[in-house]
Amino acid sequence: MQVHHLPIHIGQKHSGVFKGPELIYQKVIKQCLAKKQICFEPLWHVNFINQSDSVYFQSYLSILESLTPEQFQIFLSADHSSAISSVGAMLDYYKDLGVIWIDAHGDLNTKKTSPTGNLHGMPLSVLLGLEKSFPFIKNYLSPEKLVLIGIRDLDEGEKKIIKDLNIRCYTAEDVERLGADQVIAEAIEYIGESPKFVSFDIDAMDPQIAPATGTPVANGLKLMDLKIMSEYIALQEDFVGCEIVELNPELASSEQEITQSLEVIDSFCEAILSEKVKTDFDFLKTKSFHCPVLFQ
Repeated sequence: MQVHHLPIHIGQKHSGVFKGPELIYQKVIKQCLAKKQICFEPLWHVNFINQSDSVYFQSYLSILESLTPEQFQIFLSADHSSAISSVGAMLDYYKDLGVIWIDAHGDLNTKKTSPTGNLHGMPLSVLLGLEKSFPFIKNYLSPEKLVLIGIRDLDEGEKKIIKDLNIRCYTAEDVERLGADQVIAEAIEYIGESPKFVSFDIDAMDPQIAPATGTPVANGLKLMDLKIMSEYIALQEDFVGCEIVELNPELASSEQEITQSLEVIDSFCEAILSEKVKTDFDFLKTKSFHCPVLFQ
């Protein structure tokens, strides 16, 4: 297993989010993997100081060069714009990658539609090929291989993109109404026989559960919803990696709020790694959707 540190923080304006990856690593990941006796390789890709837009390309190259065949990937990232680099590299590694995006927001704005100009609201538009300002992204995510879960705060431009591209989207209310088990089963079936990657923004959770984040939205997912979905995903033989983003300890009003938010991430990691990740890499080798570089 490879654990990637990716403290990209310039996609938003709050200070402190760059501290999230190391805090998750020290307080959650090391203990979780040790308890499960999972060997792992920690990797650091970028310094959090003096970042510019070039950090996305530099991180993408660093990740792509470090990916090792037959290794499950965990990315500990700062703000969600980091997915331009992490998921971008995974799309090069797995040609037909499916992505389950657990988030309160659509992250589908382009620079033209974004009300704020913040890149952490745009990574999916980059990965889908709608926002062309990152030319190193060439293997685009297919809309048919994307599922949004937990959504409850969309800008008008994002609503249009979801409608125009027919992107599968489950709101937090849908999860409450249908049940987390049905939602995740439908999401997995919809993506089909493709390698699967989960991008988890902790603002998908209700702010009363995970308050230490930059863009909280009321009426979010419950802890049991996250546990049910994560355990189901972990059982998939083509589950290849996950990313955790947007923990910001400086935005917590107390140590208790930091602890609460870390407990949510711990619950996610315990569930997502509940079976030491049952990824069947021999199965994946037989599939035509893989890039030749993966198993050469």
